[in-house]
Amino acid sequence: MKLRLICLFAGLALLAFATAAQEKTAYSIDHAKSKVEINVYKAGLFKAFGHDHLISVGEISGRVEFDTRKIENSSVSMKVVASSLSVIDWAGHPADRPVTETSPLEPSPAQRGHYARAKLEAEGLVRAAALERELPSVILRLGVIWSAGGEPIVSPVGIRVGKRLVLVGDRKIQVPYVHVDDAVEAMVRAAQSPFADGRVYQVVGDELLTREELASSCATVHIRMAPACVLAKATEWLFDRLGRSAPISAYRLRSAYAPLVFDCRKARDELGWRPCAGSRASLADYFIRGLSEGSAPSR
Repeated sequence: MKLRLICLFAGLALLAFATAAQEKTAYSIDHAKSKVEINVYKAGLFKAFGHDHLISVGEISGRVEFDTRKIENSSVSMKVVASSLSVIDWAGHPADRPVTETSPLEPSPAQRGHYARAKLEAEGLVRAAALERELPSVILRLGVIWSAGGEPIVSPVGIRVGKRLVLVGDRKIQVPYVHVDDAVEAMVRAAQSPFADGRVYQVVGDELLTREELASSCATVHIRMAPACVLAKATEWLFDRLGRSAPISAYRLRSAYAPLVFDCRKARDELGWRPCAGSRASLADYFIRGLSEGSAPSR
């Protein structure tokens, strides 16, 4: 009987030790089996003309440590590559200076719209986590992604009105497109980068065209920025009286069509990234198809 009790206590002690050792378990995030998706649905006065969006995180990896005894002792370490050039202060940036990773961020995200505000807040959260909690992360500010078989995005060039394209402001601005293959290459290099300390990189292609060149095959109407802003302010005033959010604003026009050039040397030097996909001719074909099939929602 005494021997059985000793064996029983020894067994319980070993079980307790094994249970304690397993109370904090570590897991690795498998990017092939994991996904983060956000559904954004159309709403408001002009929802009939809007689109539902599915936003997916393109690159996700990391480690999870789960403590069954005390949940606050658990931790999640992730690397998420997702941002946009829209976080930059487009309207306030000097036209004679190239935009870099240290350029001022958008001071009035609410005036830019939900897309810019969401990107700015997401980037701020990741950068804060990298600084305060040493979260391994790399942030890529991607240009307007395009591909020959993708859904064309016309809005960075102009505003489509019927069969015409309205070009507001400077027609010589180069649109910061980046081919999807080059964007993926940048993501892969960022995921393998030794500089996972919250660093930021801009990613824009080399083979770019001006708004005028892209719209050369269609009927266009050119409006200078000043009168376009007057019209936008009148629209804002009207919608404000109706208690609605205006679909356009002077601030958004100045931001959308600011004459900016983006410097991507940091991505080249530190990540070894070089844009090599796409060409000026294929980009022009992509845009022409966008005009014939209909444009994607404006950013």
